[in-house]
Amino acid sequence: MGAGAAALVVADRVGLALHLRGMTIREVAAEIGCAPGSVARWAKMAREGGDDALDPIPGCGSKSRLSDDGRERLRAILLLGAVAAGFETEMWSLRRVREVIASELDILY
Repeated sequence: MGAGAAALVVADRVGLALHLRGMTIREVAAEIGCAPGSVARWAKMAREGGDDALDPIPGCGSKSRLSDDGRERLRAILLLGAVAAGFETEMWSLRRVREVIASELDILY
């Protein structure tokens, strides 16, 4: 998967995590820079299909640079919150997620 596709995969997880922590759909959309409809779709997919519903469809796009273990580590870091990852606020942004991926998983996007 290319950097753009990887950012989208991360965006849906971050967006869903923010929404589950209490942010409204519109707040999440403004925070991560996407349409409110995308956040609503991610929430519905997760509600109806669980965490796996947000996984990329196998065979689509290029190969992910994150291993299965790396994805699990990233998920655990995201769920602990941005402050636990060393940031001043709990708001996750794509920039912050890229920083965490670079520092914790040694992968640059």
